[in-house]
Amino acid sequence: MVQSLSSTDATFYSITVTWDELSCVNHNGELTGYRIDYGTTTFDNMTTDTGTSFTATGLLPLTDHMFRVAAVNGNRTGPYSTTVTGRTSANTVAVTVHGGGTSTEGSEYTLTCTVSGHQSLINRTIMYQWSRDPNNLQGLTDQMTYTFNSIDRYDNGTYTCRVTISSPLLNSDIVVQNSTTFQVTGLFF
Repeated sequence: MVQSLSSTDATFYSITVTWDELSCVNHNGELTGYRIDYGTTTFDNMTTDTGTSFTATGLLPLTDHMFRVAAVNGNRTGPYSTTVTGRTSANTVAVTVHGGGTSTEGSEYTLTCTVSGHQSLINRTIMYQWSRDPNNLQGLTDQMTYTFNSIDRYDNGTYTCRVTISSPLLNSDIVVQNSTTFQVTGLFF
């Protein structure tokens, strides 16, 4: 029987399982490979492999997946290993706001919000919402920038970019935010 089955390296859409190679004394005949069964509530997926690891891809994110492995020799399948469960991970999504600091009154200035860690999330929609101390400056938009055409002292404050990432593969939206402080300098009359 296959021993030491474990799940490792879970990503948003994949899980890798590994196991110990079956020694010659533990199988009856020539070992031709391994059968890997996996699924969420039942073992509805099956594949074979000759190595001692397998990466299941195209999985649902943030979901538990069960795995079991059996040795195969010819047309015969040996007993299954114990079942292990792995969970696809949540992407670590980060937001960075660029453009804080100081600018001169009357100039044009742009704040930019960048998002990282969402690249593997397919069919995603990213929406941005800018606010200042804590009033919303705009509704949800697909624009990652907020531009001041002619800044003045009333534009001083803390600006927050709130990002909402949606995908039909998620049970709920991912919402992250970050802030920067902005100071206007110049002659105030």
